[in-house]
Amino acid sequence: MAEIKAEPGHHHTLAISETEDISAKKKPQKTQRVASLDIFRGLTVALMILVDDAGGEWPMIGHAPWHGCNLADFVMPFFLFIVGMAIPLALKKIPSKTQAVKKVVCRTLKLLFWGLLLQGGYSHAPDKLTYGVDVKMIRFCGILQRIAFAYLVVALAEIFLRRSPSKDVSAGHFSVFRLYCWQWLVGACILVLYLALLYGTYVPDWQFTVHDKNSPEYGKAFSVTCNVRGKLNPPCNAVGYIDREVLGINHMYQRPALRRSKACMENSPYEGPFKTGAPSWCHAPFEPEGILSSISAVLSTIIGVHFGHVLIHMKGHSERLKQWIIMGFALLILGLVLHFTNVIPLNKQLYTFSYVCVTSGAAALVFSAIYILVDIWNLKYIFLPLKWIGMNAMLVYVMAAEGIFAEDSSFEEEQLASMSTEDVIRASRILETEIRAQKEEMQRLNLELDSYKEKIKENQEKIKLNKQLPYLVGNIVEILEMNPEDEAEEDGANIDLDSQRKGKCVVLKTSTRQTIFLPVVGLVDPDKLKPGDLVGVNKDSYLILDTLPSEYDSRVKAMEVDEKPTEDYNDIGGLEKQIQELVEAIVLPMTHKERFQKLGIRPPKGVLLYGPPGTGKTLMARACAAQTNATFLKLAGPQLVQMFIGDGAKLVRDAFQLAKEKSPCIIFIDEIDAIGTKRFDSEVSGDREVQRTMLELLNQLDGFSSDERIKIHSRKMNVHPDVNFEELARSTDDFNGAQLKAVCVEAGMLALRRDATEVNHEDFNEGIIQVQAKKKASLNYYA
Repeated sequence: MAEIKAEPGHHHTLAISETEDISAKKKPQKTQRVASLDIFRGLTVALMILVDDAGGEWPMIGHAPWHGCNLADFVMPFFLFIVGMAIPLALKKIPSKTQAVKKVVCRTLKLLFWGLLLQGGYSHAPDKLTYGVDVKMIRFCGILQRIAFAYLVVALAEIFLRRSPSKDVSAGHFSVFRLYCWQWLVGACILVLYLALLYGTYVPDWQFTVHDKNSPEYGKAFSVTCNVRGKLNPPCNAVGYIDREVLGINHMYQRPALRRSKACMENSPYEGPFKTGAPSWCHAPFEPEGILSSISAVLSTIIGVHFGHVLIHMKGHSERLKQWIIMGFALLILGLVLHFTNVIPLNKQLYTFSYVCVTSGAAALVFSAIYILVDIWNLKYIFLPLKWIGMNAMLVYVMAAEGIFAEDSSFEEEQLASMSTEDVIRASRILETEIRAQKEEMQRLNLELDSYKEKIKENQEKIKLNKQLPYLVGNIVEILEMNPEDEAEEDGANIDLDSQRKGKCVVLKTSTRQTIFLPVVGLVDPDKLKPGDLVGVNKDSYLILDTLPSEYDSRVKAMEVDEKPTEDYNDIGGLEKQIQELVEAIVLPMTHKERFQKLGIRPPKGVLLYGPPGTGKTLMARACAAQTNATFLKLAGPQLVQMFIGDGAKLVRDAFQLAKEKSPCIIFIDEIDAIGTKRFDSEVSGDREVQRTMLELLNQLDGFSSDERIKIHSRKMNVHPDVNFEELARSTDDFNGAQLKAVCVEAGMLALRRDATEVNHEDFNEGIIQVQAKKKASLNYYA
């Protein structure tokens, strides 16, 4: 059995060891409790009662609104510290791991049950007389829930990672650390996980509705702008974001301490009215015992477990105190350095690492002092009340949670009993006058509410009238900022519409060729408008009523658009060389753009596939689209030849615009010879229209740029120093500018095939040979 025995001598000790008592089999003995543990636990509970009842009157002992550490902020870490210290003492008496796990799980479930019952809130459904639990608003987290989580994690680690409890260690400073190195490794992993989530989690914008009925903003919806990572401020920290996403914002604490910060309260750090123009997050809920902060809270319990290990393995008082006090001061100094150097501030709401160090160090020093007074100097009688509270900590906690120790109304009842009849009558008349005034104020507010309802109804009728078809189609030319103070109020744009005004106006060109300047009010979010958008406007007032989809020619939409082609290169036979060239020219620039950038060459913007019908041109293009996960858009050249001037060019523009919206996209123009004729002068308008369509296609591919007399195509290429440009110039004396550029591109593609990062002289020579061969070849394509 486990036994604690006092050994007299020059050096007083409190020995805790495993001994086999033969008489124990006949007559079980009650194990002696460690008095300092009970007294420390009782001190923590008493401190909790003090700060709960007096924290409102003296905010300096209550919870710090955000950064910092007040007296109340030591309660939770002290609880976790003493829970961790008791774990080794409790588990050393249970040799079976299965029994130990059952006991740990049972205690965890009990703590969770009492935590939900006492701190879940909303035990009675709001606005109902029936008893029940409002699961939409119940609070899942709390003090007991955090203690249960930390106890479960640390106790299981202690069960499965502990060494023999009877093994003594040397008196060295790190002997206990070495013996329980695996438990400390668990703590290090928890710390890394917490810091990674705290500083690495991206926090987006978020919205909430105030559910606190005591708040003047009850029922209102607010939004908070964040879009940051690694911030430790109240609205945009990872702790609150994870709780909102996992628990749900309705299940978080509705009156957090952060609302008493200077940015929120007039009388900060006291409770009071909110400042005028206080940030929206001041009204938001925040869970001080949330998920991520509870992960960090496990570290306080792990530190407490270490002190329990010292109590078990170190037999002398001086050895124990030396270990405890040195570690206590080390933690305290580390936490203060992290805080005052602004590396990691003290923060109970976030349970930062500096907060863990400071509170755990303080707990170590306080426990060491109690240990000296109680277990060395034997002054237990001074702390008998605290010892009783510590031995019945759960009972006292439940009583405190139910408000048994809170201030009651007995003083007001005694004051009422001491008043004379005339005083009571006078006070009642004053109350009646106040009630009458409140009723009159209520009537005034009801009349004002009815007036607002009438105005809302009128606005809705006007909106309904404005939305009557037909619309005029308008195109936004420009968006301008508008100062509402400098313009007159618009007819019909009162209360509701003005409240939604974003301070913008637009220059609008309608389908009737009128140019209108008007403000954006009410029905469309001006931040979502941009020049070029199509909108529907009222035919009389030109009020913008809705946004319209982008305009495309219906013939473009009727063309073949396949967003997920399924063809594969294996479906094509006998075209290995052509497939290789197509992959290099089309696929690689889309999938490995960086390889072209390293070589400094511009990939081709398109390829020309020529050959008789049925030779696999369309199939190869669809296979390229499938390999690059691109949309396949197919047009036919004859479709681009239109009767009216400009229609063919417009079809090309709309097709490329549609391809940009479905990016990445591969455009395949079949039978391009319908518009790809030789350039010639013609007086026939049809021939000029074909050339105009071809020029628009070239414009979409290459655009227009200023004419440069000299172009150095190899300037941006990554060229090997051994390249002899004089020799290359002699070899290309009869080449034009396009052919010289083709030589550079071919040389770059050759270097790309052999995975080189530089283009050498041989690549340029091979490129010249290939371009020379193509130059001499006669395709007779337009014959």
